[in-house]
Amino acid sequence: EQSLAEGTGESAEGIVGRAAYWRGRVLAELGRRDEALEGLEGLVRARPLTYYAQLALARIAELDAARQLRVRGEVLAHRAPLAGSSITDAVLIARSEAARAVADRLVTEPDRAAFARAHALLSVDELGRAERELALLGLTAEAELPVVTTLTSLLTQSGHAHRATDLARRRLASVLVSPADAEALALFRAAYPPAYAGLIEDAAGAENVDPSFVRAVAREESSFDPDAVSVAHAYGLLQLIRPTAQRYARPLGLASDPTALCTPAINVRIGARYMGALQRRYDGNPAFIPAAYNAGEGNVDRWMRERAEQPFDAWVEQIPYGETRGYTRRVLQSWIVYAYLDRGELPALPGFVPRRG
Repeated sequence: EQSLAEGTGESAEGIVGRAAYWRGRVLAELGRRDEALEGLEGLVRARPLTYYAQLALARIAELDAARQLRVRGEVLAHRAPLAGSSITDAVLIARSEAARAVADRLVTEPDRAAFARAHALLSVDELGRAERELALLGLTAEAELPVVTTLTSLLTQSGHAHRATDLARRRLASVLVSPADAEALALFRAAYPPAYAGLIEDAAGAENVDPSFVRAVAREESSFDPDAVSVAHAYGLLQLIRPTAQRYARPLGLASDPTALCTPAINVRIGARYMGALQRRYDGNPAFIPAAYNAGEGNVDRWMRERAEQPFDAWVEQIPYGETRGYTRRVLQSWIVYAYLDRGELPALPGFVPRRG
């Protein structure tokens, strides 16, 4: 309570709402049911698409199932309908909403012409030249949310989703912890672009994995940069290391050399096969995949044996590797956001860690 009163400093993705969640959790354990419900519901309403808000929904269900259904239904009701069935409609909506606001600022003919040139340059993959045009307008340093939303949407549509994601993480952090009302949804869609939609949908479908989950992993692993190479020599959109890639590429008849792994169609297909194997390993629940993806199956298997039947929320908080702990929360949060934006769902997180042999 003191932390909440003084300010928690919870601005990084994956930890927003942590103090409020654990306050509600402890109140429930102390038998202060009404206070717990009030606090947990307040978190869901204020920060509905965060990792901790979804944990809060699970706790509310344990205390009052009817209340959980009502609150969850209200969160889902805020999701604005898309213009059509395609996931890319989300980006088009974000662009049109924000572009109108930006157009009001570009009142002179030279400004409009420069913006048009930047748009045209982006459409032919001339990112550097487009950024110079926008810089002359002062837009690349602009903090106004409509401007940022327009730029991220333009970058996504022109095949630069990794630049869009980087920009959104720098400029939209405060918006991403806001209620998911119609006004904020364009900002969510800009910050969580439906990058590589066709590739991800096809590969995920072939492996019976949620495409929203695959997209969440790509966002957290590489920010959608197909040429990303880590210091640990992990490659491409899903940051595959070569031993793992070789194991899952071979049955697919795919190459797994560095050049191949930086090819989106190959990288996503192999990565989806790997995620499908992990999903089966963990009894169909993808919530344990991020930890295994980051720290290896052996470590996760050991942690599950050591803390079998522990509440899932505590299990994540006690992952002994700080990098893996933070990565797990971020992937699960991105999964929640993408499932909400892609198809109007909120994936349920597990209540407890299953017992393993």
